[in-house]
Amino acid sequence: MKKSFKCKKVFLSFIFFLILPFCAANAQGIDPEILSGAEEGDATAQYNAGLYYNRHKNYTFALQWFQKSSEQGYAPAQNALGSLYYHGRGTPRDYKKAFELYMKAAEQGEAEAEFNIAVMYDKGYGVPQDNAKAFEFFQKAAQKGIAEAQFNLATMYDTGAGAPKDLKIAFEWYKKAADQGYMTAQYNLGIMYSRGEGVSKDVHEAAGWFKKA
Repeated sequence: MKKSFKCKKVFLSFIFFLILPFCAANAQGIDPEILSGAEEGDATAQYNAGLYYNRHKNYTFALQWFQKSSEQGYAPAQNALGSLYYHGRGTPRDYKKAFELYMKAAEQGEAEAEFNIAVMYDKGYGVPQDNAKAFEFFQKAAQKGIAEAQFNLATMYDTGAGAPKDLKIAFEWYKKAADQGYMTAQYNLGIMYSRGEGVSKDVHEAAGWFKKA
């Protein structure tokens, strides 16, 4: 059996913005308190309005609300707006704009944005491909508990791509992701236990992780 290294997806945390008439918003089911706060300029409420429209796939409204919140420096909104540009939802796809927005959020310590920056460096989307930068931002996000970042960091140590090959450290990061229910990490732990890579060989542990995956 071969390990699986698939991953590196940008978080689908999209959020958007628009000031709608109160009655129209109510007709669509948005919480009146959220709408009122958004219209009064509250950045968190604007972000939540964007989330609402994003969940309902109204990306145009989501984009407008995220934009307003982002302009106030609200990091979750900057990350969400970046994801809209990354995926081309409610706006033409623009990797450079997405990267700029992700970076603004990452500079404020937003973990999901750090992960998204890592993905863009890894793939060379909007910026020159850079394994060292990808490693740096995967590590930042992984240390904040983002399971997908933990998996990607483990993969880099496992394969030696972008980091010194170290199976013991790879095992540790796979374990952190696996403990959060990340199935591909659980599968790779099974492989490592079955082969004795980075950990003592244990077929029973291997079977347990294969079953979870």
